[in-house]
Amino acid sequence: MLYKDLVVYNTYQVIEEIGSGGMGVVYLAYHLNLEKYIVMKKIKGSYTDKAFIRNEVDILKKLHHPYLPQVYDFIEYESELYTIIDYIDGCDLSRYIENGYYFEESQLIKWFNQLCEVLEYLHSQNPPIIHTDIKPANIIITPEGNVCLIDFGISLNETETVKGLSENYSSPEQFYNVQNILNGNREYLVALDARTDIYSLGATFYHMMTGVKPNIRIQQPEISQYSLEYSEPLIEIIEKAMQYNPDDRFKSASHMKKAVVNMRKLDSRYKKYVLVQLVSSLLAGLMIVSGITMIYFGNKDVISGNYEAEYNSFLSLSDTGNYQSAIEKGRAIINNRGYDSIIADNTKAELYYAIGECFYESEDYVNAYEYYSRAVDSCKDDKKRETYERDSILALIKNGNLQSAEEHLTSVRQNYPNSASLVVIDAFLCYQKNDFESAIKLIDSNISSIGDTDNLYRAYIIKGDACRKINDLSGAVSAYEPACQINETVSSLRKLGNSCLALSDSYSGGNLKYLNKAKDCFETVYNNYYPTVDDIINLAQTYRLSDDYSKCLSFLNDYVSKNSVDDYRIYMQMAIAGDAMGDSNTISYCQKAHLIFSSNDNYEIKSGNDNEDITVMKNLYKKYCNSVW
Repeated sequence: MLYKDLVVYNTYQVIEEIGSGGMGVVYLAYHLNLEKYIVMKKIKGSYTDKAFIRNEVDILKKLHHPYLPQVYDFIEYESELYTIIDYIDGCDLSRYIENGYYFEESQLIKWFNQLCEVLEYLHSQNPPIIHTDIKPANIIITPEGNVCLIDFGISLNETETVKGLSENYSSPEQFYNVQNILNGNREYLVALDARTDIYSLGATFYHMMTGVKPNIRIQQPEISQYSLEYSEPLIEIIEKAMQYNPDDRFKSASHMKKAVVNMRKLDSRYKKYVLVQLVSSLLAGLMIVSGITMIYFGNKDVISGNYEAEYNSFLSLSDTGNYQSAIEKGRAIINNRGYDSIIADNTKAELYYAIGECFYESEDYVNAYEYYSRAVDSCKDDKKRETYERDSILALIKNGNLQSAEEHLTSVRQNYPNSASLVVIDAFLCYQKNDFESAIKLIDSNISSIGDTDNLYRAYIIKGDACRKINDLSGAVSAYEPACQINETVSSLRKLGNSCLALSDSYSGGNLKYLNKAKDCFETVYNNYYPTVDDIINLAQTYRLSDDYSKCLSFLNDYVSKNSVDDYRIYMQMAIAGDAMGDSNTISYCQKAHLIFSSNDNYEIKSGNDNEDITVMKNLYKKYCNSVW
């Protein structure tokens, strides 16, 4: 037992006990080395495999996310086990609910989106991490108004797991797993995946929005049956998340987050997309039902469940723009011979095509063509095969193999003589031959006759790219905007954001309208996708060029604190913003920018391609460091 003012291992000074429950006793303490408040959480029960527990804690220590508490260590003190975790100041959502607090829709959307982002991060780990205990009491609202998802249990035994079950918010499959454990029916246990967290998140927001605590034991009214002052799309999202059958829920946190982001565009086209069902799941096998579940695959009795979980992970990675990881995941699925018996030809074709898309977005057009071609060969659906053939030709064109592209195009013209795909291909050929005006003209003259959204999206992207080549920035923006409306992807957002940033810069003193559009694009990329360093720099630039130096600096400081930085442009932006604010750390930013710059011989800027920012940086370096850049 810990007592006030006790110092454990000369590091943790106990302040007081702040809570206890099925998961353990929680103490507030002060980390003497880090000079910050932390939580010491005693794990209840007796444990024989401490090495296994430490392994799980080590996995949690590697997690770094703004909406998760940081796990620092695992210690044993007087035969008791403790985890050392960040202390999160704030109030949990259960207190808000108990006090009858009315949640504005804007608050709900903000918090729901943040929690989707956390789940997306956890579920994309290898192996995926499933929280399994999402509920109002485990969601803290910080003084800054953001969420923090807490209370990751550490490998509790079966008895502890049953005690810790939050049945009002647990998914049906999780609840019945516990019932089967209690009744000794282990053969009926099913594997839990990301969709159990999706259900629990929906149940939490059901309670927040209706004031009624969900009850898994009875047939409760769906949220749409209440008279609520919330928008229909938000209600539909919660209702879908809480479907009894996991197959009827969102396939992944990424898909659910995209539905939230696109709430105002939640039309039949999007609904059809999120309702596409994967292979029927035949889940079996034993999983640990605990505050946190590590999912491992390999049992032949859960092949179908394995496939669906792996495919969900692949979709999440590709949807968020993490293309390299998505490619690795997709190839692993394809190469798993155990899945051959459950993947139909059209499903395999869709997977080949999706992998090809990842290669295409990564500018690896050789492999893109290879996987598009595999999709063509596997596909039995004529309409989809047309799309796959179109994109295989685009990959050939991109790779400079125009002769092969023309040969394939002859076949497409014969098979699909009136297809809008031909307009897209012909325009792209003009573009690749540097005949940008003809590409634009061809698209403009046919745009009204392109009926399907996929070809329309491709046409607008080609037009936007062609406009950028002839420095028609307004034309580029007017093409990329409808492309984003048709299909918001990380690629289309980047194209629109970069064009708006360039267009704003073309005005003397900038243009706030286009600067704000650029900011919206890069904030969406940052919040919803897999941002690159260029995305970070572009977003920081939009803050700085809007004269919001404080936000620019705090944003980049936060990024630097969580990432290894080897790009001088990060510190260059910090130095420029710091100078404008009179920040005392500006000299340090200048020094770090110069150190990284001077140690890299590959920067184009060294060959004389100076831009306005590097000129400013050189002057700042001379001003603060009294030296020549």
